[in-house]
Amino acid sequence: MTTRISLIIPVLLTLLLIGCSRHSSEVTTDREVWKLGVVEISNGVQIQRDLGGKRVCQIMPLVRKDGSVLLNLKLMRDGKLLASPSIQTVSGREVMMTIGNVSINMTPHVKQ
Repeated sequence: MTTRISLIIPVLLTLLLIGCSRHSSEVTTDREVWKLGVVEISNGVQIQRDLGGKRVCQIMPLVRKDGSVLLNLKLMRDGKLLASPSIQTVSGREVMMTIGNVSINMTPHVKQ
């Protein structure tokens, strides 16, 4: 009888710990992800992408002498500026920016 109890107690503790850790790791988010895909850019030429819901993303790329690309973005809704992040990358490398509950994914490609 004591053998059964000594086996049951560790099993119950393990199940309790698994249940607690599983519950605490389940986090719900209302994150929006805007996937722009491959974005063809030219040095100093601003482009704009419609994001839907009266939202747009203006992208001003600057190609540096070392080949890196600086992307200056303006996220707007109804003509009002929401955020203006910048990120540095290289042509052909996917980047992701997170601003609040919004993530923007794109792969800039410098036109030759």
